[in-house]
Amino acid sequence: MRTSERIFRFATFLLLLGGLVLQAWASPAPAFAARPAASSTPTLEEMAAAVAEEVGVVQMVVEGEGESVIFVFDERHDSRLGQVEIAIMLNRLYADYGMRYIGLEGLAAEAGPLDLSWAHREPYYQPGQPITSREDVLTQMLQEGEFGSAEFLGLIYPDVVVEGIDNADLYAVNPAEGAWRAPYDYLYDISLASMSDEDYTAWDALIQQKRYQEAFEFAMSADPFVAERYEMLKDTALSVGDMLSLLDELEAQADEVGANLVEGAAENLKALRDYLGVVSERSTAMVENALALAEEHADAPLAITIGAMHTEEVS
Repeated sequence: MRTSERIFRFATFLLLLGGLVLQAWASPAPAFAARPAASSTPTLEEMAAAVAEEVGVVQMVVEGEGESVIFVFDERHDSRLGQVEIAIMLNRLYADYGMRYIGLEGLAAEAGPLDLSWAHREPYYQPGQPITSREDVLTQMLQEGEFGSAEFLGLIYPDVVVEGIDNADLYAVNPAEGAWRAPYDYLYDISLASMSDEDYTAWDALIQQKRYQEAFEFAMSADPFVAERYEMLKDTALSVGDMLSLLDELEAQADEVGANLVEGAAENLKALRDYLGVVSERSTAMVENALALAEEHADAPLAITIGAMHTEEVS
């Protein structure tokens, strides 16, 4: 089955059959299972479960005092599969719950909505209609990383508006050169200071053979503290708060073991901490802009797509 069929088939069957939900979409003959008919006014939990079924995980449902409903999609910018899965969920929101506005990280709020009219042509595609070559091409572009899930929905449907929720001034701030290298420098030097004589001899032998990457990986596995934090750094979904806590741990451990830090490591770590502070400010700005957008269009759910680093603070 084509990916475009996967994206649109879910919402199509939900829309047409009401009480039935598609369970298997990978085979030419879809399998269905009955579920209780949805109430006229579904709860937030019911909405979230229906939107995420088979392709997502509901991490949290928070009920406030206002009337607005905001769906926060936690994404990894480098995951093309993740973008397709989010596109499926956004399409369900569009077809079944009337979502028409999407807030997008990386686009400044003051820039106005994205102009996606270049992809719109009459007759406009509607849920339930046969998929045309246009939808196939746009789906292929989504799969290839030409754009993300939010832009995809705006390209498919002319009445979907993709608005920015970022702050242009904060988004323009970049980390100082060497900032992202600092945690690895700290881990390396902590490991060297903590090694047994036997491990140090093995590490030094790799250095003498100019097998520098192997020496680095050996150092990352020689000490339990270092190994655990090294694995944490590999997680591209690490939140700002967790990252700041990790930097604090690295500084404390380096002091404890008397690590001989490479030149510039301490300054680079401070630069990274300063940059993460700006990232935290971006999260706050996105919350404020998303709430304003939701209040302005409170008649239907609002969706926002943000990177995993912001999710904890935004939620």
